[in-house]
Amino acid sequence: MSSTKFSDNTLEGSATFGDSQEITNTGFDVEGGYFLSPDVELGGHIGLTGSDYTDTGKNNSTSTETGFGIYGRYYFSHSGVHHWVQAGMNSDSIETTSTPWNDVENKAGTATTATQNGSSMDIGVGFSHFLTESAALEVGAFSRTGSIGTWDTSSVDVVWGFSYFF
Repeated sequence: MSSTKFSDNTLEGSATFGDSQEITNTGFDVEGGYFLSPDVELGGHIGLTGSDYTDTGKNNSTSTETGFGIYGRYYFSHSGVHHWVQAGMNSDSIETTSTPWNDVENKAGTATTATQNGSSMDIGVGFSHFLTESAALEVGAFSRTGSIGTWDTSSVDVVWGFSYFF
């Protein structure tokens, strides 16, 4: 790679928060990797996301999604910009507790809990902009194909994050 010296390890993190009239989402993801060569990184990640859904204050559900995965990333430089391509595999689990509203008794009904498991694969492209020799902002776009139970989790996402190389 050009003048930026990559170290042997990386540590990245992200946090999410979303709130709408009926749904609140919070989550985080931690990722770390090891450079097998100056241009090839192998790593993994773990993540946790929680969601609360309220339908006009009556029907409620909460869900917790946990996931982990592995990835491989190849870096290449062009005109001082550090581009990368990445491919990964993920395993996810969602546990949902739903509490329906009982209109007859005008109170919350019996809560039910269900767990679904799934997997996905993703591929992405992006670049790293180094603020210092060991700290970078990263922007990428990913295409993900997968499912959890009967739920299709396929998506196209634009992501950004902060990386520390040590």
